[in-house]
Amino acid sequence: MRQHYSNANKIRILTLDVIMDIKREINMSFDKLEEKVQRAIDTITLLQMEIEVLKEQNNKLTEKGQQDAVYHETLIRENEELKAEKTSRQERLRSLLDRMDEV
Repeated sequence: MRQHYSNANKIRILTLDVIMDIKREINMSFDKLEEKVQRAIDTITLLQMEIEVLKEQNNKLTEKGQQDAVYHETLIRENEELKAEKTSRQERLRSLLDRMDEV
């Protein structure tokens, strides 16, 4: 009977060892999973910060683009005015030259 009791204890001890090994594996897996989750959270946080920086840059560039468009329109308008003034002066000059030829 002692032998049977001893074998039962051995089985119980082996079973407990297996259970402890499984628990250690689960804990290690859980720790690894926790590390991966933390890395993912850190990465997401960094990406969110980068997105905010990029949004600010985008807003500044959009604003500059709008300012440049206004400036471009102003330059086009001024160019048209200068062309019209040039044409007017050329016509006046031709008129004066024609009068000089008549004299």
